[in-house]
Amino acid sequence: MTTEPLVYFVPLVDVTWANFAPLSPERDYIAEPPPLDVCAREVEACVDEMISLTGGKAVYAVHSGYYNRRGFYEEPFLGFFRKAVAHGAEICLHTHEEIARQGTMNADEAHMLKVIRDRRAELEAAGLQAKSYRGGHFAYLDYLTPALEGEGVCVDFSSAPGLDRPSWDARWGGAPLSAHYLRYGGHAGLDGPVSSILEIPLGADGLGGEIENMLYTEAGEDGRLERVWEHILERGRWQGPQFVHILFHTSSLGMPHYLDRFRRFMDHTVRTGASLVTPMQAKAAYDRLNS
Repeated sequence: MTTEPLVYFVPLVDVTWANFAPLSPERDYIAEPPPLDVCAREVEACVDEMISLTGGKAVYAVHSGYYNRRGFYEEPFLGFFRKAVAHGAEICLHTHEEIARQGTMNADEAHMLKVIRDRRAELEAAGLQAKSYRGGHFAYLDYLTPALEGEGVCVDFSSAPGLDRPSWDARWGGAPLSAHYLRYGGHAGLDGPVSSILEIPLGADGLGGEIENMLYTEAGEDGRLERVWEHILERGRWQGPQFVHILFHTSSLGMPHYLDRFRRFMDHTVRTGASLVTPMQAKAAYDRLNS
């Protein structure tokens, strides 16, 4: 008999740049365009890092937003993503529709759908498929569920369980701590008929709604990720396999402290009960266990 892992664990890599923080008051809402030459070196190095560290198992959330609409959807980035996919990774659509000191465009359904469709088409033209989505700053509004279904997306990574930040359009209070199929209503997709979008949340300890309570690599102090992980493992022991993801950023390839933290933690997860999977592998395992 095959023993199930305690956690089906998706490494999610957010393709971004170091000075991107338009809705961060800690940085005075700074929003700067990306230095694409630096970003290219970081993304290329990150692809090689993930091949070495996870055997290629990862999903790359490719940023498209007000301050960088198409930069990551052109060469040489597309070539790096093709290499990642050839080694087992997947690609995720990732919108970031914030405008510094003004708010977000997330509620502009026509705008959002055009961005999603255009970027998906550009990826397809480059030989890449995006079967998953992640909202910038964990944003997710109800209209996205049927819209993403219509675009062939079947996995979402927007949930940060317990996080409630209306200014980010991120309302995840009461959201489950492990994967679940979104429903068509409610801020956390908890009401109405069941959709075909599997939500795989950011790993969380369930003790609070702050980023520090979650598997956000660059937040908080050393040792925090391991503490959050212990809560996830405990749920896996008592509730059955957990399905969650960790968030890591390509910009951290230029920040040795964060890269070392990520390396140590990923090694720890595999030694303590994680099975590293891509989004579609996670979905297949979830569907098998819940059929």
